[in-house]
This record gives sequence, structure tokens and C-alpha cells, in this order.
Amino acid sequence: MSTRRLRKSLNHGRVATAADLEPDPADKGQLNYIPFVNRICCWWRRLQGERFLTTATKAQREVICRDLEPIINI
Repeated sequence: MSTRRLRKSLNHGRVATAADLEPDPADKGQLNYIPFVNRICCWWRRLQGERFLTTATKAQREVICRDLEPIINI
């Protein structure tokens, strides 16, 4: 039994059927950008902790600026 089926079975108080495991068609979900933003923030904090900006060459700083341009434009 999969973890998902076990969890559903516990919620239903019986062994979950295949129909119970189907997602609700009305629940379309919503795209969440927070995980992506958090990853960028963690990466930036790590660079700051490593004092990257004080030791980076001009070319390295230019590459970061170029790579972050789409985010800056947002």
C-alpha cells in the first residue's frame, strides 16, 4: 500500500478505493512561486556569507547581473 493510499484510508476510516485516490476535478490548484523566490533568496544569502561580491571578478558580477535581469524586470 502506498503512503498516499494509507493516508486516504486513515482519513476515510476504511481502505481507500482507486476512486478515492483520484484528485477532485474541481480542485485545479494554483501555481505557487514562493518556493522559487525562496531558493533565489537562499542562494543570494549564501553568496553574501561567502563574501562573493567583494571577491568576484568584474566578469563574474556581470554574469550574475545578466542572469538576474529577468527577475529585476519583474
